[in-house]
Amino acid sequence: MYNLPIAVYSRNPPKPPPPGGNYWRINITAVNAYCAVSEMIMATTKGGPTVTTGGSPISGSNLGGYPASLAFDGVTSDPSSWISGNSGSGWLGYHFATNVAIVEIRMTQRPAGSGQSPRDFQIQRSNDGVIWTTTRTYTDQTLIWGSLPGVTWAAFDVY
Repeated sequence: MYNLPIAVYSRNPPKPPPPGGNYWRINITAVNAYCAVSEMIMATTKGGPTVTTGGSPISGSNLGGYPASLAFDGVTSDPSSWISGNSGSGWLGYHFATNVAIVEIRMTQRPAGSGQSPRDFQIQRSNDGVIWTTTRTYTDQTLIWGSLPGVTWAAFDVY
C-alpha cells in the first residue's frame, strides 16, 4: 500500500488580504447638491470599530465651518458634518500614521442635508497622497440614504 499525500483543491480559494494604504478616501463624483457626510467610520473588519485615530482627516475642500475633522468626531448631529466646498463633488478621507488595510467604510448623512449624501463615488487608497488607486466604485446610491436622514448608516465594502 502506498502512502500518498492528499491534495485538496477548492473552487473558491481564499482571497488574499486587501492591500493597505497610508491614505484612504471617498472621491465623490455626484450628489444632488453640496456633498455632506455627518460621520465616517473606516474599519479593518466588517462591522468593526473605527481605526481613524492617530492620523489626520483630509479633504479636497470644505465649506466654511464644516472641516473634514467633523466627519471623524463621533458626533452624528448637526452641525457636526463635513461639507465639501464644491457643489456636486469633493473628496473626504483619512491620512493614517501607518499603512492600514481598510475593509469597510461606513457613513451617515448629515441630518439637515437630505440629498447631500454621496451618490456616485470611488473608494481609493494611496501610499503618498498623490497617486490614488480605486479599490471600488459605487454609483446611484440614492436609495441607500433616502428615507431616514441622519439615522441610517450605510456600509460600503472596500473590495
